[in-house]
Amino acid sequence: MPPDGKLRAFVAIDVSPEIRDALAAARGELADLPWAGDVRWVRAENQHLTLRFLGDVERSFCVELVRELERRVAEVPVFDLSLVGLVAFPSARRPRVIAAGVEDDAPVTQLARAVEAAVVAAGGEAEERRFRPHITLGRFRKPPRGKIDLAGREVAPVTMSVCEAVLLRSELDPNGAKYSTLGRVALGTGVD
Repeated sequence: MPPDGKLRAFVAIDVSPEIRDALAAARGELADLPWAGDVRWVRAENQHLTLRFLGDVERSFCVELVRELERRVAEVPVFDLSLVGLVAFPSARRPRVIAAGVEDDAPVTQLARAVEAAVVAAGGEAEERRFRPHITLGRFRKPPRGKIDLAGREVAPVTMSVCEAVLLRSELDPNGAKYSTLGRVALGTGVD
């Protein structure tokens, strides 16, 4: 639990019901693989594409961050997001996460850069890790032995329009995280 006055938060793209359905079908395809029992699957209602994890932050930071997001995200045009393939992070040899990749990551990377600029302008620390857009399907409880093979396992080519970024609070629970919305920021309002 975060210290008093702080909350655990992140900025994300909330995915559409169609994307959630495609991810559920992909998860069903993985269920028969030998390592699938060692994966803690993400509940459908919690699936999202993280643009920036913030960790434990002050509530006042969240208020300032929403202001900065409104300024910067407004300059990012609305775009389509399409799923493509299944991936293991950090690699198929040492997987910790099973995820769906994103086709043409340029628009989502542009949005992530705008979010990063907003975080820094609001007083947050700069992120050192490279942004890799994906939607997590599950996390390994313990790493499997050897390389996992995702060949021939796909996710349906579903597309959604990304119109906003969402600031979410994450409350950790033994049954899985619970998310609540702290703010929504529209894309493209400053684009001519």
